[in-house]
Amino acid sequence: MTTKDEHWHQFVEQLHRLDNQWMLFLEQRQQLDEQRPQLDEHWRQFVQQRDNYEAQQRQLAEQRATLEIQQRQLNQRRQAFATAQVRPSPLSETPIVLIALAAVFVTLLQLAHG
Repeated sequence: MTTKDEHWHQFVEQLHRLDNQWMLFLEQRQQLDEQRPQLDEHWRQFVQQRDNYEAQQRQLAEQRATLEIQQRQLNQRRQAFATAQVRPSPLSETPIVLIALAAVFVTLLQLAHG
């Protein structure tokens, strides 16, 4: 075989390879075109799920903020209640007043029977 024939043979082989690659490319493109509606639907579902997730995250953040406010208010009420428990109430002074009134009453009775 001459050099010219070898070059021609190599050229024809390369042409066949390119033709095979081109046919494979066209088949893959056709498969992608056939899958496009399904891929588009998957994409729409993904976007919807992402949007739902983000909405849930916003709702959770709002609920968390509300709970934190309620927790602070509850802590303030607990603190106010605890402070009120420590402060002496007028009822703790009642026994002294009752003893004084009883002494006055006894004295008045003694004077009345006297």
